[in-house]
Amino acid sequence: MSEDLRPGSRSLERNKAIIQARNLLEIPEWLVFSSQVTVFEDAGPARASQLVSVSIMTPGRKILLDSVMSPAGEVTSEMLRAHGTGQMNLMTAVSAESLLESIKTICEKRDVLCWDLPLQVRNLGLIASLASKPAPFLRAVSIQSVYAKFVGEELSPATFKLQPLPGGSCIENEDVTALKECENVIEVVYKMAGSSQLSESAEVVNRNWSSAFYKPKVGPAQKIKSFFGFTD
Repeated sequence: MSEDLRPGSRSLERNKAIIQARNLLEIPEWLVFSSQVTVFEDAGPARASQLVSVSIMTPGRKILLDSVMSPAGEVTSEMLRAHGTGQMNLMTAVSAESLLESIKTICEKRDVLCWDLPLQVRNLGLIASLASKPAPFLRAVSIQSVYAKFVGEELSPATFKLQPLPGGSCIENEDVTALKECENVIEVVYKMAGSSQLSESAEVVNRNWSSAFYKPKVGPAQKIKSFFGFTD
């Protein structure tokens, strides 16, 4: 049976997701961004009401930022465990203003990949409000929607169910830190890029894909711009 390659079909959307992932890995100039906010509703007046951390990583897994924001109040060992961090990271915690400036400096004029962009925008807004500064603009997209098309679980024609991040995300698993989420996002890009365009299975992983696979006839710069939705 031939593949259904009509617009919006599972096969076509899966193939497009695979091609997008390959284009990303051909031009590895983007960054992966993740932030984690752990709220403690019954912390008490002397204790911190939340812990915030941010990680930024390159596709080659070089860590550009992995910082905890200085908490406003006492932090217990239980709170640190709930956030997935330790006393050493707390000792090197930075102010909200310093953290915001680091994010702005690293991500400025760079394309950024997130798992759940709306969540990251909210977290960035929180950091900005604590710093009494405007939130920086991120040229970012969610890879979550691309992975949904790759898996292909249809809710309705051309609409696909969002999937959990393989390996876990901060919001879904308290054992997953912001840094680990960055690593998991990179893994899912490799997973899609290394999968066969002739299969609907989401489990095939082969990072050495063949040059015989179809690739769009566009230049390297346009590939990355197209994925992130930017034009000249």
